[in-house]
Amino acid sequence: MKATQAKARMYVTSAAFKTMHRYEAGGPEEDFYLFHNIGVFKDCAFQLSDCREYVKWMEARTNDEMLEAYRFHKQQTQLILHSREFLNSDLRMVFKENFHSLYLAVALKVYPDAIFVHTYRNPSTTVASLCSVRENFKLLTYEKDDVDLKQIGREVLGNSFCHGGIQMMNYRKHNPELEHRFIDIAYDDLATSPMDVVKKIYDHFGLELTDEVTEKMEAYVKENPKNKYGCHEYDLNRYHLTKDEVLKHFKDYVEEYKIPC
Repeated sequence: MKATQAKARMYVTSAAFKTMHRYEAGGPEEDFYLFHNIGVFKDCAFQLSDCREYVKWMEARTNDEMLEAYRFHKQQTQLILHSREFLNSDLRMVFKENFHSLYLAVALKVYPDAIFVHTYRNPSTTVASLCSVRENFKLLTYEKDDVDLKQIGREVLGNSFCHGGIQMMNYRKHNPELEHRFIDIAYDDLATSPMDVVKKIYDHFGLELTDEVTEKMEAYVKENPKNKYGCHEYDLNRYHLTKDEVLKHFKDYVEEYKIPC
């Protein structure tokens, strides 16, 4: 209910958000609000006028501290499943929140059978898109017509809570025995051939893709084509960042996953 109300308010206030980042309260990003209930507010990185102190505080959280957050996350998930009469079913939960990339060791302690779908994209495009979202969040939150675009660029580029790909890459390098839990998917492939990607994921993890599930997914893809609510346009230069600067920051990540840039 809370997520539904927040989404409704946001889309009424700024219809442009539908083109930037469309989400459903009952979808895989539902766990965004589960962290709120224990005091972890990732959206502060988008809504605060200056989020640097908060991000610094969050980055100082230990695994033991985050373990408590994840245990509470799981308890809330179980309550949701129980209320929907799915608690003892074979249903597999899907969480999309990229926040998990920063705490993989903790997540695996609480969800020991978790598997991870890592989508990668040209970081210059990703950073520009995130800067645009942050700018519009600040305009919406503070009802101002002017924001510090250069500050937004610096905060997004240096804020691991906005992406997390580098942290995930480093964790995998130090834990090669867990590599079977991961699959790497190019964002462009997902956008152009979603059902082919779904089949690839299911095959990789040895999951059964039934005809019933396939039909539901195909129907969803048909009803929700790319740019259904318009095209999100953004420009890296607007935030005083250059492509070379961004690619330098993500150099190891780009090389590891052979991302065309």
